Amino acid sequence: MLNFYRPPSSSKLHDQELTSGLKEIPGVPLLYIIQNTTVLDKPSQRSLKHVQAVQAGEMVTPSQQQCIRSLKEEQGIGADGAARPGRKRKRKSGNPNPLSCLKKKKKVTAAAATPKRSNGEKKKRNRPRKRKPAGGAAPALATTPSAAS
Repeated sequence: MLNFYRPPSSSKLHDQELTSGLKEIPGVPLLYIIQNTTVLDKPSQRSLKHVQAVQAGEMVTPSQQQCIRSLKEEQGIGADGAARPGRKRKRKSGNPNPLSCLKKKKKVTAAAATPKRSNGEKKKRNRPRKRKPAGGAAPALATTPSAAS
């Protein structure tokens, strides 16, 4: 009965007969719903054997293996998976780092950094003043002709 149908991507059933039949199909995960929680069942032995066979290369036909070898040769990949040693490219000399080409700053001495007055006082700092607009202060309330009558 199961051989006629395409296997579903996943199964969410509690029927033992059907789940045992689905375990025979490699790659079909079994899901159980227990108290509003979905639980994924561990892979069946058939699925594990199928994965091992695919990793070992048993599932590839000889014609497919020959096609793979020819494609690897075209791409330059050897039998061990390493690329063929080719001609190394010569790296072009680039421009220097622009930050390294900046002019060096002159060192400022401590005496020149803080000028002092002749009598030993420091220079007085000026506080910036807020300037008033050129037209003078704006009137607080604007009078309208209808309010004046």
